[in-house]
Amino acid sequence: MKRVLGTVVLAILAFAGWRHAQPAGFPLYQGIAVAVAAAVLFYLKTKAANDALLVFFVVYGFVFTIPTTVDRSYSVRMIEWIAAAPEGVARDQVGAMFRDYFEKGDGAERRIVEQQRTGSITVHDGRVRITGIGRFLAWSFRLTADLFALKRT
Repeated sequence: MKRVLGTVVLAILAFAGWRHAQPAGFPLYQGIAVAVAAAVLFYLKTKAANDALLVFFVVYGFVFTIPTTVDRSYSVRMIEWIAAAPEGVARDQVGAMFRDYFEKGDGAERRIVEQQRTGSITVHDGRVRITGIGRFLAWSFRLTADLFALKRT
């Protein structure tokens, strides 16, 4: 178990290093690549398939749960924004912050570029269209929302 834990820690440090070297990349995808590499290297060194799989899932779970949430979550941005205002913010300002994030910031454009790179959408003549991969993702998101009673508004 010490080898698994050591490999996980090294993988997380490698992920952090990669993010600092290439901060414009997508954290989730970079993290998945690190998790795969760590698992493969662990397996090649130990021939312990179950432990290699454990390395992958622990690193993936960490990347998805912590850095990706901080990178993607509107709630995280809201908490950071409110924390920067010692006197607090008016409730209606919170909605305005999200509108500004998407209208003036990189909120929408960042996600369009990301989804183009993953192949879930295409952009032609100013129109954004779904691809087969995108349709599958939309279906899987609906299924997940239904299975776990998640609000989709």
